[in-house]
Amino acid sequence: MGRGMGRGMGMGMGMGMGMGMGMGMGMGMGMGMGMGMGMGMGMGMGMGMGMGMGMGMGMGMGMGMGRDLALTVLMVLALVFFFLDGAYSMLMTQNVIHSMPRMQGM
Repeated sequence: MGRGMGRGMGMGMGMGMGMGMGMGMGMGMGMGMGMGMGMGMGMGMGMGMGMGMGMGMGMGMGMGMGRDLALTVLMVLALVFFFLDGAYSMLMTQNVIHSMPRMQGM
């Protein structure tokens, strides 16, 4: 999966994974969410667990309130958050022009 970078802020952990280079940042109490499509940045905020996903690959890690439950829920939510957080992160990183065509192509 190339390289994965995760950063945790506050009480919790952040995890980001992707093919190529993916960055995930977790803020607040719990874990954040990191998305990476080639080169992407994902930010997760709130209380709970986070998940990092890449192109065709998804890995989730839950700590604190049960890993089995966290992984199961995140696997389902990640499919939806992948597009929401992915599009949001692209806007924040000002890579809409380069990233959006790739997302739409998939």
